[in-house]
This record gives sequence, C-alpha cells and structure tokens, in this order.
Amino acid sequence: MARKVPGFSGPWRDSARLAVQSAAAAAATWFVMQRLELPHTSWAVISALFVVQPSLDGTFTAALGRIAGTVVGTVVGLATVILFGGHDLTALRLVLAALGVNAVSHFRPNMSYGVVAASVIALEADPQVVGGAAERAVAIMLGAVLGAAAAVAVWPDSARARANRSLREALATCRDLLGESLQAALGQESQDRAAIRDRFLVQLREARQAAASVRLGKRKRPSLTEAVEGVERLWHALVLIQRALEHEPSRGMTTQSELGRSVDDARTAACAYLSAIEAHGSSETVREPARRLVAAVDSAQETARKTAEHTPGEAAAIEALVFGLGEVRRSLDDLQPIWTRG
Repeated sequence: MARKVPGFSGPWRDSARLAVQSAAAAAATWFVMQRLELPHTSWAVISALFVVQPSLDGTFTAALGRIAGTVVGTVVGLATVILFGGHDLTALRLVLAALGVNAVSHFRPNMSYGVVAASVIALEADPQVVGGAAERAVAIMLGAVLGAAAAVAVWPDSARARANRSLREALATCRDLLGESLQAALGQESQDRAAIRDRFLVQLREARQAAASVRLGKRKRPSLTEAVEGVERLWHALVLIQRALEHEPSRGMTTQSELGRSVDDARTAACAYLSAIEAHGSSETVREPARRLVAAVDSAQETARKTAEHTPGEAAAIEALVFGLGEVRRSLDDLQPIWTRG
C-alpha cells in the first residue's frame, strides 16, 4: 500500500494533480503547435486544458467526446453556412447549428462541445470557410489528444485506483467507529463518533462515484461495485451497534466483567480482521483474526444469555450489541473474497 503523505490527500491531492497535469497539457500543446507551425494555438490549448479530468477514465472519455463533438460540430456548422450563407441569415444558422448538435449530444452528452465548433462556423457569412474550419477542428482535436497524453504521462490516476483508495479509507473509518463505539460501551475514553460517521459518508460517496465512472478495465467493475456495497453493509452493522449502545448503555459492562472481556475480545479481533482485509490479505492471512472473531462473538452471545442482573433496557441493548457483532462478522466474511478478487 502506498504510504500517505500527511496533509496531502483527498481534495488537496486532486487539486495538485489536476494543476500539474493541466500545466503539462498546456505546455505540450503549445510546444507541438509551435513546432508544427499550425494555426489556432489558443483553441488547441483550451481544448487540452478542458479534457483533463480527475481520473484517467474521465480524461479519455472527455477527449474522445471532444474529438467526436468537434467533427460533428464542424460538419453541422459548415452545412448551415453552405445552405444558408449571408449576413442576413446568421441568426438562423446559429439556431440550426445549436439545435443539430444539441440533438446529438442529448444521446451522447460527452459530445456537447460540438455546439461550440458549430456555432463558431455558423457565425461566418462566407461559404468559403472550409479551410479555416478544418484547421480549427484539427487544432481542437490535437489539443484533446495531447491533453489525454499528458494525463497518462504525468501523475496518472485511474477511476479504479481512486475507488480502491476511497474504499481503503472507508474500511479504516469502519474500524475506527467499531473501536470507539465498543470502547465507549466498556466505559473507556472514546472520540467523537459523529465526526467518524461524517467522514465515512464522504468516503463512501467518493468510492461509489469513482466505481461508476470506471471505463478502463471495465470488465472488473462488477467486483468493485460489490466491494462498495459490501463496505456499506458493514457500516450498517456498525451503526446498529452504536445506536443500541447510545439508546441504553450497560453500566455494568466493563473489561472486568466476563461479558465485557468477551466484547473487548470481539473488538480486537474485528479490528484485526478489518486491517487484514484492508491490506488485501489472502484467505490464509485473514483466517486467524476471522477465527478469533467467531470465538469472541460466540462467547459474548453465551455470556449475554447467562447474565441476568441487567435492567430490561440494558438487556435489550446487550442483545442488540451481540447481534450487531454477529452481523459485523458476517459482513466481513462476505466482503473478504470480494475485496481480494477486486
């Protein structure tokens, strides 16, 4: 696993990467246009800048859309000028060009840039604009290609890598919530769990968005989507534990009691199990923490059945806690093969 640089992750990392890639795309495009002595350098540079996206998948999709949209827009724009030339029909040409390209982009949204190419050409009154339109189209398409090339050459980051990164962070957050919730239940000092919940929701949303945007290696996307769903199921089990404890905590459940020791053992084993899965551990690697978690949950269930000194509210909370621990175990068992396969 790549080592994190403190203070340089999430939005800061993305902002820095996009800035570096955009600078590289603009510089490379300007250099190529100058070396080849091609006109419309500004169009090429702008095109290169606008195809750079947060992920490689998004950049390739944007570049292909920019190229296809430019071709369609150029053809539509030229058609309006040839059919409806003259200054008096400029407004009509603009309307027809916009309608034609927007009709296409309704079915292919990534080709929406074509309306720009079509409109620029439609503003021309002289039908003899084919040469200039072709040169502009070449500049735009070349900029799109060079922008995509810069994204590959400089600090590349695929949607799949982004999803995996967010999922690892979400698993670490699940481990934090489990540890803090059970520490609080055992009367130990714990951190603010509301902040942990907020952090997880952001990480899960980012993982889901990245998984949905995978285009490179798309055949592997089902397992990635399954991993997102598996992490979400695990989170629901953890929330069940937390809410049960918040509703009616057991004042007698400490690390000195038999039930408290069983719960603490389950906490330790579950956190170790989570860490092994997060590190993409194989079945052999996770077998021991998984076995310990099963034993700890079984022990907690047996001890809870034998314990009779709790109030009805405390007994219900303990029952929900033990049930939640069982759900955590089942969620981890389901997630482990998906995570390893992904």
